[in-house]
Order: sequence, then structure tokens, then C-alpha cells
Amino acid sequence: MYPPSRGATNDPPQVSRGTQIVTIFVGSEQVEFAVHKNMLCAASKFFERAVQGPFMESKTQQVRLPEERPEVFAFLVDWLYIGGLDQMYPSIIRSRQQWHKDEYYLKVYRMADRLIIPGLQLLTYHRLRNTFGKIAATLPSRDFLYSLFSEEAPVAIQMHVVEHAAYWLLKSTNKEEWAGLFTSHDRFGTEMALAMIRSQAKGLAFRHPEDVANFSGRYGFNSEELQRESRLADEGLPSGKLKELACASTELPISLAAKPSQTAGPRIPYNIGSTTSATATATLPAPSPTPAQIFSFGTPVLPRTGYFGTPSQI
Repeated sequence: MYPPSRGATNDPPQVSRGTQIVTIFVGSEQVEFAVHKNMLCAASKFFERAVQGPFMESKTQQVRLPEERPEVFAFLVDWLYIGGLDQMYPSIIRSRQQWHKDEYYLKVYRMADRLIIPGLQLLTYHRLRNTFGKIAATLPSRDFLYSLFSEEAPVAIQMHVVEHAAYWLLKSTNKEEWAGLFTSHDRFGTEMALAMIRSQAKGLAFRHPEDVANFSGRYGFNSEELQRESRLADEGLPSGKLKELACASTELPISLAAKPSQTAGPRIPYNIGSTTSATATATLPAPSPTPAQIFSFGTPVLPRTGYFGTPSQI
């Protein structure tokens, strides 16, 4: 069976599901996810090397990701089986509060970068860009801004948010609220001020990033290359073949568990189900291969930013 095909550039690779399952234990709680191997490996070079390379994971078909968050990894699983539709993730929107929307998408982007999932990087980059658009004066959350400028992130995302905020500061009647963002992070405040100074020095009206041609490319974000990488694994689909979406609860056995959120404030939530069984915890596989091991053979893969954890933790 194939995952749903909608022709969208942000959809997962169009490959048959196959019958083999990979089990991933995520986070300190060892939350268990079971995912079809074909789909997972087609989307992620990390998992392809981990479960098909000369490692214990290729024998056990189990991988541990102790430094990832189950609530974030769940986005990947939903994307693999549902696709990149805007109306996805109602459980994330309505359930347990945890992160702001912008902060959550940034976490998913960083996870996709670590696990080398170009299609998911594109999806979350577009979600962030569309969140901060020209039509609506969407105020970035302070937690998002602090994370965006305190940790490694694509300059294109940083500058889009900077110039979005500068645009609305100049245009909005509620300038006090937008000006308050200056104190969210020193670097953000500096970049925001510089963006307005540059525009004023040129005698030009300040434009929103949406109105700037190839804005992402100007700041080094190569969406065309990510798009090419994300479609490499696509299979030719039989003509007229009905591609049905099977519910994860029937075809994809997923056991989820997580502790209640310790963070206050309006957040993006995720609905967590049953606790991982003691048996599953007792039979956890050996530590997963380090990124250095995974990429020390075969076709060279360009390094991505910030692999999770330290080699001893992976």
C-alpha cells in the first residue's frame, strides 16, 4: 500500500509501505513508535543508514533516540502517513498544552535537520514562513524568538522573522506590542533595528519578506535542493492505483507515553496515549550508531546542524 498522494511538494516520499516495521524508542521515557521501514528509510538518510547498515539496529530493527522529544517525533509519524496538509494534527492543536505553534514547528525543523529528512524540513520551513506572513500581523512568541536566536537555525528563518517583525512594527497601530519584541533576544533586537535602518538609508518603503524575490535564497536556504533530495526515493505509482490512507491505529501500532508538561502558557499540545510497557523497556536495543559511524561509509552525505546528544548517548 502506498501513502496518500496529493502531489504536494511537502508530502513524504511516495513509496510502498512494505511489511517490515522499525521500532523507535524516543526520549528519556522511551516512548515507542512503530513505523513502516520503507517509508521511514525513504524519508530519512539517518534511518536508512541506521537500519540498513552494518549496525546492531539493522538486525534488531530498533533504534533509540534518547535526546529527541516524543511529541516532536510524533509529527514525523503523522507526516509519513498523512502528508503535509494544512489541516493536519488536530490532536496537536486541541490537546495537552505544551509549546507555542511557532516554537513547535522550529523544534520539528531542527529534528528533521538532525535526522536528515529534507521533505519535513521543507514542510516546517514553509509552515514557519506562512505563520509570519503579510496578511496577518502574527506576533512571534518570546520563547520562539529566544530559541531561534540562541541555538543554531537557518539564517533565512531568522531574517524572515526579523523583517516580518520590522514590517509590522512600522505598519501596525499597536507599535508598543511589536516594539516589546526588541528585548526578547539581544541579537534579534539588533537585527530588527538594522533592517529598518538599512531600508531608511536607501529611501525605500520597508517590504515584507513575502514581497522580496528569492528571499530564502538570498540567505542561503536552498529549497530547490531540499525538494530534489526529498523526491529521490519516489516510486512510479501504478496507473489508476487507489492509494488509501489506513488509520494508524489499525495498520500502525504505536504506543505513546509522556509526562505532563511542566511549561505554563498557551502552547501547542500533543495528545499522548498509553504508557510504554515494562516488557518493551526491558528489551531495549543497544545504543544506536553515532552519526560519525553512520556516515563513515557509502555515499557521502553532507553534514547537518546539531546532531542530537553526544556519541555516548546515541
